[in-house]
Amino acid sequence: MKVFKHELAGAIKSLKAVVPKNPVLPSLKGILFNNGTLTASNTEITMQISLDSIEGEKFILPESSFTLIENLPEGEIEFAISENGTYVDIATGKIRNRFQAMDPDTFGFDMPDVQDAKVCQFS
Repeated sequence: MKVFKHELAGAIKSLKAVVPKNPVLPSLKGILFNNGTLTASNTEITMQISLDSIEGEKFILPESSFTLIENLPEGEIEFAISENGTYVDIATGKIRNRFQAMDPDTFGFDMPDVQDAKVCQFS
């Protein structure tokens, strides 16, 4: 998957406020990429941002990668998921980093006590 840094950095800046420091579920300590939508949640608030330029595999971008992405030079950033799904590789130019991945299917959670959950969506 490839995306321009300015698009992704803006989305991360908006979503990272929702990512909990000590989450109930470990997978919530990141942003879910799925079908052009980036999702962050702390089980009380869920925010989604749609980026039309994003296509590719479903994965969780770990919180530990946010600062790296914000500090990368302008240009195209490439994401790759390892074959066994345990790592997310981020590359641009000569910069290459690897982060521990989480199972994207564990990002969801049940909220049986909340009848009208609030989801903020941005395009």
